[in-house]
Amino acid sequence: MSSKATICWKRMAKFFLSLGLVVCLAWPCEAQNAAADQGGPQGQKRAAGQRKMKGPQAAPALQVPPGVKLLGDLAYREGNPAWKLDLVLPETPAPAPRPRPALVFVHGGGWRSGDKRQGYFLQGALDYAQKGYVCISVNYRLTDEAPFPACIEDVKCAVRWLRANARQYQVDPNRIGAYGNSAGAHLVAMLGLAGPAAKLEGDGPYQDQSSGVQAVCCCATPTDFLNWGGPGQPFRGEGTLLPGPAETVEARKKQASPISYVRRDAPPFLVIHGNADGTVPFSQGQSFAEALKKSGARDVTFLEVEGAGHGVFMQQQDIAHPALEKFFARTLRNENAHPADRPPAPAQAAATPPAQGQRRGPGLVRRGPQGPNAMRPRDQEPSWLMPPVEGPNLHYQTFDSKAAGEKVSYLIYLPPDYETAVSRRYPVVYWLHGIGGGQQGVPVMAERLTAAIRAGQTPAMIVVYVNGMIRSGWSDAQFPVETVAITELIPHIDAVYRTIATRAGRMIEGFSMGGSGAAKWGLKYPDLFGSISILDGAFRATDDANDPWKLAEKNADKLKGRTTIRIVTRTVGLGAVNEKFHEHLQRLALPCEFHRIPDAIHSPNPLYEGLGDRNWDFYRQAFARAEGQIKP
Repeated sequence: MSSKATICWKRMAKFFLSLGLVVCLAWPCEAQNAAADQGGPQGQKRAAGQRKMKGPQAAPALQVPPGVKLLGDLAYREGNPAWKLDLVLPETPAPAPRPRPALVFVHGGGWRSGDKRQGYFLQGALDYAQKGYVCISVNYRLTDEAPFPACIEDVKCAVRWLRANARQYQVDPNRIGAYGNSAGAHLVAMLGLAGPAAKLEGDGPYQDQSSGVQAVCCCATPTDFLNWGGPGQPFRGEGTLLPGPAETVEARKKQASPISYVRRDAPPFLVIHGNADGTVPFSQGQSFAEALKKSGARDVTFLEVEGAGHGVFMQQQDIAHPALEKFFARTLRNENAHPADRPPAPAQAAATPPAQGQRRGPGLVRRGPQGPNAMRPRDQEPSWLMPPVEGPNLHYQTFDSKAAGEKVSYLIYLPPDYETAVSRRYPVVYWLHGIGGGQQGVPVMAERLTAAIRAGQTPAMIVVYVNGMIRSGWSDAQFPVETVAITELIPHIDAVYRTIATRAGRMIEGFSMGGSGAAKWGLKYPDLFGSISILDGAFRATDDANDPWKLAEKNADKLKGRTTIRIVTRTVGLGAVNEKFHEHLQRLALPCEFHRIPDAIHSPNPLYEGLGDRNWDFYRQAFARAEGQIKP
């Protein structure tokens, strides 16, 4: 390039940047920054012959890793060279009968340049295919060809294509996530939030399929074109992205802003933003995460990366990449059903329960590098004080435990009429968590239970979410977990709250490790609990006298005709051992409801959803003997 041409390019770049646009121009002085910014629009440099403004062209040579198959330039719609995607998937078939989760990678480039094979987008698809995901990296029409909403219409069409072909490529259509940076982050945020009512589906095919996704990671995201650098500060790039009459520009900015669509039932979001971003203001990511949380969205993580610029995802790979991997593993693969990368709350903060009626933010804001590098809950040090969890009718409390020698926390759900029906007493469910000790799924349970109680589907009840520590097995082997719960917590609950303090008024329920724990305690203490609910129990046959299999044999006569039992499990995973435990109870003539939920993941809420009204029927039956004090 001549020096004169270089000066011309620089002047054009300064002009566009002054409008607030993200411009991707390949001039020599930027070469030194290319490696750092490959994940962002300014890093999407275009070599000669590569896609810059129109349609996909020749891409650089690729090295496909062993065990991965790349199907390049598949058309998700006919009629335009931009309507192409690269499909990357594991070579080996998915283990039956479970299809694989999928990821959609959407490139950046200021909506006016970029390509599905540059930066991290195709490389990310290759990386995640090695981890067992089916991935697509998508091209879409750029603004010199078609302004907004063409770009989001195209990306939505690509997602519909993926669902329409889910059986062929062994994709689970209910486990699709999306990742994007800058302009691509804007588009994946729109995938997660803008449903059919937004009228952004376009006229592409597969309209019978959903274009929504179940998890979104967006980096350096433009989210609010009405408030670009702060309240009332407008985005100045409407001439390129949002052309049209001046009198409707505000409406177009609102339509194009992901923040316009935040809602309570939003999918999980991981929002990553560098606080030194000079292209998309840091406030765009920060205010977006806050708006999601204020809307009631329950799974929102904001990762502020200190000192990072617009290419945050590649500049700070040691922070951003593990956060992304953990996020998708948790939300799509269910590796630890609750947020796996939540840092433990400081002990001094956790020891003080929230004041009555005080609300805590429903999402986690992680600041600095410690968040994404934090260990999974199951790998952290056990604590008698759980991080507080906020949700409908939930209250975080502590009590003094002699056995533990310190305060022990618990989370308690009080039914909607607890404060007004002052003479009423309630049955109690003691709910035991899984191996990681997390309780971030509890707000969903609380919301569902509140609705069922108000609709008269199930009795009003108290639910105590017990702190069983991490990896405890709900025994006293390492810590006095069983002693604390059985000899201290239950008497404390009966003394402080208006409970029906009889065996008929108590249920023990749990999930995974907590499911086997519920079986153990319910079978071991037949005079304490009148009903047992086991959700995908992690049963392990041992020589321990407290093994649930042996306890069922030992106390069968005390349980027959007195204890209501159910097992809810899946068709895969722990389904087989739960079925064997059910057969064991049948041989002992112990009646037990048994429910197998097809295609459910290892998480309590999908199991409850699979049960439907049968869940409420069980509680009604279980508490029917509670001294006639239960009102529908």
